[in-house]
Amino acid sequence: MDASRVDTLSAASSFFVYLDTVSDTPVLNPFAAVRRPVLVTGPLADEGLSETEAVRLLPAARDLHQSAAYRPRAYALLLVLCTVCLPIDSVLAVDVEDLGHDRGRHELDTRIRGGTTKRKAIPSHTWQALQSYLDGRTAGPLFTTASGGRLDEPAVWRLLRSLACRAGLPQAEMIHPHALKTSAIPYVLDRPHARIERAQAWADHKDARTTGRYSRWPGQPDGAPGHGPAEALVHAPRLAAGRRAGGRRANEAG
Repeated sequence: MDASRVDTLSAASSFFVYLDTVSDTPVLNPFAAVRRPVLVTGPLADEGLSETEAVRLLPAARDLHQSAAYRPRAYALLLVLCTVCLPIDSVLAVDVEDLGHDRGRHELDTRIRGGTTKRKAIPSHTWQALQSYLDGRTAGPLFTTASGGRLDEPAVWRLLRSLACRAGLPQAEMIHPHALKTSAIPYVLDRPHARIERAQAWADHKDARTTGRYSRWPGQPDGAPGHGPAEALVHAPRLAAGRRAGGRRANEAG
């Protein structure tokens, strides 16, 4: 990630600046002339789905996919992408044996980018959809083709676009698997009392700045944080007036 490269280059450059400061002879900083990535600090382009669109897409997978025999697979796949927050290559690499249960919760062992193995929690509804799809199967790739082989990414792209078309989504011809992950992160971030460090761990981001860019409020005025204080300030005089009126009535009654 660009943020990680910037941090690494800054640390290395700072070390040589320190050496030059404490040394009796000048020390050349080899990182002074290295160009660093330009970090974009604004929100990411909104390539995901709105909550309304996601709500339309999931039932389409569950109820409208053709043929009906593959509806449980389509529904379970979309739920894993949305609620476990994994890239499609990680999801398709998982085997049934990677599913597990620990301390009262369902889990999935998977590899994330960089080759790191991570245990991810599976929400109960997603787990139930997986079990319905697996129908007792206990081995092999988690998501399979009709012949039992491992499902591949081109098939998932075609599936998503077919489902988006059936759901009447405007981006049906452009939707891709990563859009489900990029839709889930802002959904979490924009909830009251959201904690960015939890969202960062869930999304498997190395840098919290990457996670923060998924928040939709900078581009959506209705969700901007200023609305809360504004509403409180607007209603405060009314509440104060109500309390004064209530006090007068109590005095008159007394």
